[in-house]
Amino acid sequence: MRASGIPYAGLVLPDPASFDLKRALADAAEVLRRLDGASGEPLRRSNKRAAVMADRLGIAIRPPEPGATPCRAEIRVIARGGGVPCGELVASVLTQVVLALLVHVPARQIEWFSPDTLIGPENFVELNRYVSPRRRGAPVADPTPEPPPPREPARLSAVEEEMALTASIRAAMFEAEAEAARNRRIGSRLLPVLRQRIRSQKPVEPRSAATGYAATGGLALASMPVAAALHVAGRLRAMDLRFVARVLSVVVIFAVLQNTGVLRQVVTGLMH
Repeated sequence: MRASGIPYAGLVLPDPASFDLKRALADAAEVLRRLDGASGEPLRRSNKRAAVMADRLGIAIRPPEPGATPCRAEIRVIARGGGVPCGELVASVLTQVVLALLVHVPARQIEWFSPDTLIGPENFVELNRYVSPRRRGAPVADPTPEPPPPREPARLSAVEEEMALTASIRAAMFEAEAEAARNRRIGSRLLPVLRQRIRSQKPVEPRSAATGYAATGGLALASMPVAAALHVAGRLRAMDLRFVARVLSVVVIFAVLQNTGVLRQVVTGLMH
């Protein structure tokens, strides 16, 4: 006989052969290990009856008796220290055991805590789909939590806006001063290099004095006025050898024309 007040569930079966006691005990042990096995100690199985015990609670199973009407198996929750178990854990353990049995036991109805409370197996499964994860012993945390909504930026007051504007102006001034100082440092480094390069460059070779004097003397033999003019021009402007050679060629041509009388004839013809 069942003691009054002990939480139980009865499975109404079509025949006794449809209930496997060993598999039912294995399902009960798995549920107890998950919901009441925090200590890590191994579960205890009774040698006198079909029962398994965990840290605080246990499950006792009474298989269907042959020839009994109605044919039913009974699953009871028992306490380790004796007495009537109670609390939320009791309902969670009993619910999970019944759900595990319904996977392979063709129960027609479920007698829940009282002979007057009969629930169909489909309705029992549907009702316990909405039980909280904590009561089922499943992890409470959502594996895919929704991201938090984006936070709107806080609006600044007039004083804060003025302070932010002042800070940005100061930052721009500091950046400009830093840029100017950086340019001055670069200029101070480049100035000695430029001076050194200017000093190291070879000056343009001026007209050689000896060559100038020789050319002027040779020209004086042909025409003294032209040589004097060339000498004055050479003093006023430094000339290279190519320029002196060109001028000397022109002067020599005019000197030859003058000596042969051709230049005089040309000038007289132009004047008349």
